[in-house]
Amino acid sequence: MRSPVTFLRFLIVVLIISATPARADLSEGLRAYHNNDFQKAARLLRPLADQGHPKALNVLAWLYSEGKGVPKDDAKAFRLYERAATAGHIEATFTVGLYYDFGKAGVAKD
Repeated sequence: MRSPVTFLRFLIVVLIISATPARADLSEGLRAYHNNDFQKAARLLRPLADQGHPKALNVLAWLYSEGKGVPKDDAKAFRLYERAATAGHIEATFTVGLYYDFGKAGVAKD
């Protein structure tokens, strides 16, 4: 019979290995964004945003708000900023406030 400690070590290794691709995609996506390769950034960050990753949501929202690498879509950008803000991303929270302050993307000015 295997010990619980051995199983726990195995489980930790599996979790670390399974999380590595997401981290690599985030790093690659952010690198592409900083290198102005916006289509690549969107392609790499979209799956992470779909999983609720705050940084990926925020960057993808910016891409949609500016129409960089994706079609310009302020309503979609706002929804992504809201999700990022809800997940605790400070810049996204500020940006959501700006949408309300200026009444941007069909959001009622408040």
